[in-house]
Formats: sequence, structure tokens, C-alpha cells
Amino acid sequence: MLDRIRLQYAQANGIAAGRNAVYLDFERTVNANKLRDPEVFFELNSGKFICPDEIRLIRFNLLY
Repeated sequence: MLDRIRLQYAQANGIAAGRNAVYLDFERTVNANKLRDPEVFFELNSGKFICPDEIRLIRFNLLY
């Protein structure tokens, strides 16, 4: 299991490497907190390649 996690992490970082990219591992609270205000996050990272990992862990409160 740990080897699979390490492989996925390496693959995601490999995708982001060499680019103007932001890698977000949502298993880490510090990264999850970056999306508390998605509009600000995406504005600050406009033009960057966003590489989310474990996005299913994020709960968005959508207002209709």
C-alpha cells in the first residue's frame, strides 16, 4: 500500500515538474485549506498548471 502511495505521489510530482505548476495533496490539511476560498486560490494561481491529488477529500459548499 505504501509503495502505491509513493508511486502515485511521484507520478503527480513528475507531471507537475518542469512546469509553472502547483501540486496539491489534499490528504494534507495545509493544502486543503488553500481551497477555503477557491476564487482567491485560482486568481492567485492563474496561468499555472494545477495538479490536485485526492480531490475527492474536499467538500465544497455549493450555493444555488
